[in-house]
Amino acid sequence: MSSYRFNKLVTSISTRFIKMKPNQLDTYITDALEKIGTLAQVDRSYVFLFNDELTTMTNTHEWCADGISPEIDNLKDIPINTYPYLWDHLSQHRVFHIPDITNLPPEAINEKEEFEREHIQSIICVPMEIEGSPIGFLGFDAVKTKKSWTDDDISLLKIVGEIFVNAYERKYAQEKIQKQNIFLRSIIDSLTHPFYVINVKDHSIALANKAAGTLPADDTVTCYKHTHNQNSPCTGDNHPCPIREVQKTKKPICVDHQHTTSDGTKRTIAIHGYPIFDADGNVEQMIEYTIDISKQRDAEIALQKSEELLRLIINATQEAMIAIDENGHITLFNPAAEKMFGRTRTEMIGQPLDLLMPEKYRTKHTHYVRQYFATGLPNMAINRTVELPGHRSDGTIFPMEISLSTGQQGAKRFVIAVIRDISKKKLAKQALKESIEKFRDIAELLPVGIFETDENGVLTYANRTLIEVAGITPEDMKKGIKGVDLIAEEDREAATINFFNVLNGKYLGPNDYQAITKSGKNIPVTIHSNAINRNGKAVGIRGIIVDISDRLRLEQERLKTEKLESLGILAGGLAHDFNNLLTGILGNISLVRYNKSVDDKAGKWLEEAEKAAIQAQGLTQQLLTFSKGGNPIKQTTTIDNLLKDTVSFVLRGSNVKPVFSIADDLKAVEIDSGQISQVIHNLVLNADQAMPNGGTITVTAQNISQPETNVGTDTKDFIEITIQDEGMGIPKKHLDNIFDPYFTTKAKGSGLGLATVYSIIKKHNGMIKVYSEVNKGTTFRILLPATNSTVVQQQETTTTLPTATGRILVMDDEEIIRNLASKVLTNQGYTVDCVCNGEEAIQCFKNVYDSGQRYDAVILDLTIQGGMGGKETIKALREIDTDIRALVSSGYSNDPIMADYQSFGFDGIIPKPYRAFELSRAVQELLSHREEPATSLQS
Repeated sequence: MSSYRFNKLVTSISTRFIKMKPNQLDTYITDALEKIGTLAQVDRSYVFLFNDELTTMTNTHEWCADGISPEIDNLKDIPINTYPYLWDHLSQHRVFHIPDITNLPPEAINEKEEFEREHIQSIICVPMEIEGSPIGFLGFDAVKTKKSWTDDDISLLKIVGEIFVNAYERKYAQEKIQKQNIFLRSIIDSLTHPFYVINVKDHSIALANKAAGTLPADDTVTCYKHTHNQNSPCTGDNHPCPIREVQKTKKPICVDHQHTTSDGTKRTIAIHGYPIFDADGNVEQMIEYTIDISKQRDAEIALQKSEELLRLIINATQEAMIAIDENGHITLFNPAAEKMFGRTRTEMIGQPLDLLMPEKYRTKHTHYVRQYFATGLPNMAINRTVELPGHRSDGTIFPMEISLSTGQQGAKRFVIAVIRDISKKKLAKQALKESIEKFRDIAELLPVGIFETDENGVLTYANRTLIEVAGITPEDMKKGIKGVDLIAEEDREAATINFFNVLNGKYLGPNDYQAITKSGKNIPVTIHSNAINRNGKAVGIRGIIVDISDRLRLEQERLKTEKLESLGILAGGLAHDFNNLLTGILGNISLVRYNKSVDDKAGKWLEEAEKAAIQAQGLTQQLLTFSKGGNPIKQTTTIDNLLKDTVSFVLRGSNVKPVFSIADDLKAVEIDSGQISQVIHNLVLNADQAMPNGGTITVTAQNISQPETNVGTDTKDFIEITIQDEGMGIPKKHLDNIFDPYFTTKAKGSGLGLATVYSIIKKHNGMIKVYSEVNKGTTFRILLPATNSTVVQQQETTTTLPTATGRILVMDDEEIIRNLASKVLTNQGYTVDCVCNGEEAIQCFKNVYDSGQRYDAVILDLTIQGGMGGKETIKALREIDTDIRALVSSGYSNDPIMADYQSFGFDGIIPKPYRAFELSRAVQELLSHREEPATSLQS
């Protein structure tokens, strides 16, 4: 780098910084960094400043060459001890010069990592100091190539650092002066009276605080214009100019002065003046501190006005006011007193007060007045409110309330009486008494407890309901029973705390407790209460006690219902997801079994795995039934094997023996096998639990005709199933409730088992009855409508899939199911397209249809997570091709659409989980009825 050019640049920077204003510091530093960096051909130049405690450093200014990324935003408040090697150089007043960072010593590992992060090859950092203390450093980075600095270069960089330091010192000094000025200004502005600094030469105001008012920003304002509203300084002996006086005496002064405000108001002001001297000892300025003492001078006028106002108030008040002197003679008799007693002020001034009382009270009243003025001691009526009879001029006697107080004016004492006619108050009091009696009668009739206590919590009133429920006797009330004694032990402490909170005026709202009757019975109650206040003091509390047993029971039922609904939703979701997983497992197992390369031993294992998966399917069916998600999906079948298999399964490992009596000619029924299996499962499980010591359960099934009870169906042929145990039986009082939701006599029962049984039988248009005798056993009798329809024969699992042709669209959001369906149908010979959701299905279907081709069938998943499901998709597809054949598939096998699929536009169902041959058969059956498309769609 050219020393001449660098010297010239440093000189230019120095000259520019000398002329710099404090607010230009940041701009000048950035410009200097750019010029030095450009001349030195470095890639980045910057300034770091340390905080006052020398614990952190911050990149405050930065210049970067073209193509170099700025780092200033990443280098804020960095702990100095993060880079000890760098700090060791700077704190020792040494330049940190590294021509090649690969040569950094091991102790500089932190620095090396940071430099590598910033792609720095060479670096130099020049310390900046004020009075020997480091304040930061000036740095330069070489990124693109390595760079080394000569001693002359470093010397010039130190000069640049000193230029920056001097600029910072100037800025810090300016900031310090500014802070001092702000501090001084805040002190002056905190003064509550006007404060001025006035130039002696021309009387102009150099400084004024907020209390002095707002001064024009641009114009020179004189003190006489601002405070006197005049165009020249004060003159004359009455109002000498304080500034001239201070200038002449060179001493502080305090004088009263007349100021005139801008609106012409005259104010008396006490002026405190203090001289400010120049270097030659002459008064250059004066501090003027002014205090408005107009109020002191206006005190007498204010007092006169106050006395006049008092007279007006006395005359205007609606209460009679009378004053008497030491002789008991009236000295004040206001218009309200004239109206009350029917006597004029002129008539009563100077007269004895006892003229206003009935004659029989006059002697006693005169005695009290003489006693007070003789001894100076207040008697029983002074400073109190008493009730006495009054005497009008027409002889009428009326009740009056008198408040007496005493006073003294000079050496003379007097008594003032404020008198109120309480005739109406007496009538109101009587009405209130009658009202209280009426509401007490009402309180006695209310079906909730009503109470009042004293300030100690002792019951002073309890209505009939509370007395009857709590078992309180009149003797208990006489002895004194505390309200908290009616609260159960576990809530008594809280009730005591709440009692005193209410007594102290806090509103707590209703509070729930366990109350306890005298007989020891616990009752949940809510107590509403508030303080009883008399004369501004709380003397007890009153409130009502409401038995909330029914409310709590209803709340518990509601919470139980909400929990069960939540569990139902969860159960349905689990069953759906489980069925999706089972579809992948069961389908792929069955698909492998069709592979001819599988030997008999492996085939046997696969068959066992398939059976296990089918048993797991029964678990999902129970979850779906619990979720109450829809109507049963019925098929025509016989029930004999279902009865035997279910009963045997429940009693496996039990000490209870099953006995079957099933007719050989048992008719077929249309049922959801999974739901009916659950009915049998629940009834047999209850029977087993009713015989803990073992016994026999007899299960019968037979055909019957014309049942004695109408079950809501036209058929006259039924299958009768009975399940009879030898257990403990059901008490007669419970028989009418056993099918109610949540009713249970078991300690850990949910009360849902028999309610679910009842619901399932009803949905099958059947009937269920129970017959039981304690200690002899229970019999459940079920009627299911019989049918003459042909039984749907379950086809045996085959080991090969039939060949077929056609084009199939499969929509399912589970990849494993899409893959399974594709493999099964492709192996048969179908062309298969798979999509994830309804939107993709519609687009794919339309593309094929628009190309002049069509799908022979679609298989649509009913529920698509986060996308369009089968119900909406089939509507859109039938708008494109009304003749499309469609299967609906779902893990929610009891969804209403699965039970009534044709009403929603589908031609068949394939519930999950399914095996390969079941999917194959469903598609075959679907395509064998192409001439009967389903077109009726529900919204």
